[in-house]
This record gives sequence, C-alpha cells and structure tokens, in this order.
Amino acid sequence: MLWFGGGLVTGVVLTTLVPLVLFLALGLWLESEDWEDGDAGGFYLVDQSSVEKATAAPCKAMRDAGRAVVPMATPAKGSAQLRAFVTAGRRVVTAIDDSSPDRASRAWRDDWTRLLDAVAQHADDVRAGRNKPLAVPRDRDDAPITARMYDGSPSGCEVPSTIENLDPSAAEWYEDDSF
Repeated sequence: MLWFGGGLVTGVVLTTLVPLVLFLALGLWLESEDWEDGDAGGFYLVDQSSVEKATAAPCKAMRDAGRAVVPMATPAKGSAQLRAFVTAGRRVVTAIDDSSPDRASRAWRDDWTRLLDAVAQHADDVRAGRNKPLAVPRDRDDAPITARMYDGSPSGCEVPSTIENLDPSAAEWYEDDSF
C-alpha cells in the first residue's frame, strides 16, 4: 500500500513538474533569443498600451508625411518630402522611448531607427541626383524589416506603402509565397 501511494505521488509530481519546468525553460529561451543584437530575430507584437497611446499622434503625422511622398517629384522636392517623413518618423521613435517600452516595443523602435536611417540616406541620394532605389534594411532571414513592422505595429502606425514601394526588392519579397 505504501508503495502504491509513493508511486502515485511520484507520478503526479512528474506529470506536473516536468511540463512546468519545460514550459518555463522554453519561456526563458524565447525571452532571451537574440533580442540584444539589434535584430529581433523574427516578429514581434507591440501591444503595450503606454506605447500605443504615446505613438498615436506621431504615427498619424508620420503616415501623413509618408503619403505626401511623390516618387516622381523633382530631386529637391522629393528629398524634402523624404526628409519630412524622416522627421515625423523620428517623433515616433522619441514617443516610444518616452513611454518606458518593453522588449517588443524596443525592437519596433530599433526597426524604425534602421528604416529612418535608410530613408535619410535615400533622401541624400535623391537630392544629389543619384537614381538609386531605397534599400529597406533586411532582417537575418533577408526579409525587409517593413514586413515585421507591418505585422507587429500598433494599428495605424504601419510604414506607409509610398515608402515601402521605394524599394522594388521589398515589393518582390511580398509577392513571394514562401513566407
């Protein structure tokens, strides 16, 4: 009888503790997985209410500035439109930083920073008359970061299509069925 009770306790302990330990280990592994190298290593979801509230107005201004970008504008006008987008986008980054961001929000901020740096470089190229497309930064899987920004951004704060479309290779990636 004692053996049966001991076996029962062991069985209960093993069937509850082992899955719990595995679940916690998986959580710790996912929490630490490559977030510190400047690339979230995949997708994220920004759902922190303080970040969503803080970025609502700057996101609207960023979207408006992005929609104003005309790809066939003169170099001076095109560059000014791109610079206006970058300025508005930097306000989104500042709003994220000012709202005590969690990891997902910091990853989103890092993607915004990388994208805005690329757009600023593109604005310089446009101004100088260099006919080069925007080079949207890529993640470690060679996907444009705008893909995960679109999926993980709070509603209403996605990268405007007028900006994404300045990189023809990014548009080709979206047409690929392999993702």
